[in-house]
Order: sequence, then C-alpha cells, then structure tokens
Amino acid sequence: MECLVELSFPDGRFERFRIPVIKRMNRFCKSVKGKFAGRRRNVLVKLWVGRDVTVDDVKNYLHTYFLKCGLWKYVTRFQLA
Repeated sequence: MECLVELSFPDGRFERFRIPVIKRMNRFCKSVKGKFAGRRRNVLVKLWVGRDVTVDDVKNYLHTYFLKCGLWKYVTRFQLA
C-alpha cells in the first residue's frame, strides 16, 4: 500500500510524491510509526504499521502529520492505494 500526495503552492510550485506504507507483523498490533529523513527530521519517507491498523488509522496519522507541518492547506490530492 502507498499514499499518493500532491501539493500545490501559491507561488506556482507543484509537488507529487508517494509515501510507502509497510505492514510489519512484528510490530505492536495498532502502532503507526513514520520513518523521517532529512537534517531537521521532519520529512516523512516511509510509514510502518502494525498488523491490525486500518486504512482510516493511516489516513488520520497522515492528516495530523500534514497539519502539524503546516502543509495541509496546500494538499490538492490525498489518495491511499
């Protein structure tokens, strides 16, 4: 499973990227943990989830992540596939 995110900024920039969602059987059942990269550790690269995590849990985690980063107002497309 992966999440497709498209961002459209007011200055005309457009970004499209995918965040892979990896289901791990050896994690806690309802845990959702992101792998962050970058110097400031605020760029989400992957998402590791437990075996009993639903699609709604993943959507809620990503929604709160983009709200916390201040990017939710620029999101034009948010799709889990």
